[in-house]
Amino acid sequence: MKTLFLILLLAIASALIRPERYVRLAETAATSSAAWWTQDQIFDHANSAPSADWALVPGTSIWGEKLRQRCETAAALYHAGKVKRLLLSGDGRRTDYDEPASMRRQLLKLGVPSLAMTEDRTGLSTYVSVQKAAAIFGGDHWIIVTQATFAPRALLLAQGSGLRAVVVIASSAGVREPAATTRREGRATVRAFLDLMGIRNHTEKWERAGEVRILGMRVASL
Repeated sequence: MKTLFLILLLAIASALIRPERYVRLAETAATSSAAWWTQDQIFDHANSAPSADWALVPGTSIWGEKLRQRCETAAALYHAGKVKRLLLSGDGRRTDYDEPASMRRQLLKLGVPSLAMTEDRTGLSTYVSVQKAAAIFGGDHWIIVTQATFAPRALLLAQGSGLRAVVVIASSAGVREPAATTRREGRATVRAFLDLMGIRNHTEKWERAGEVRILGMRVASL
């Protein structure tokens, strides 16, 4: 594992020095490493997952199918007795766009009681969501609910933040992620490794654009 980690560091360093030539190498190394390290903690169905105290449901667009899929999976976990509480973490800065509120409404319709849900309106990225969960409820066991594309990075960030966590996949059967999403996730995984190396505060954050730049390389802020 030490050798693999050194290879990953080399790939990331190469991307930072010569981004146009080596960025794909860094993306491939990061995503492959994240998938390999987390593969035994990712479950396809609610019934196959171990029980936990909390489910973390990260936010995503309130207009897409992904949020509905996450809510349905979270509700299935609750009704199966796999989790006791749900942390709904997303962007809730505006009254006209509130991801946690949207999740709460959907989950209420799916039979999850209001008292079982806690909203975090500061979860503007997966990194922030897991950091908040670790800081407030870190001693508990967690299930993270997200799509397969995002599962390794989410679990990498959670475990790197001290959460004892697994992932349950929010079903997206028959739906293929666009190539742009896959590429964006590759760069976000590079960013996740950089965050866990402790240099997040040294990146140039472009909050409005939802991205950061590191030595000229644009990296998704997810």
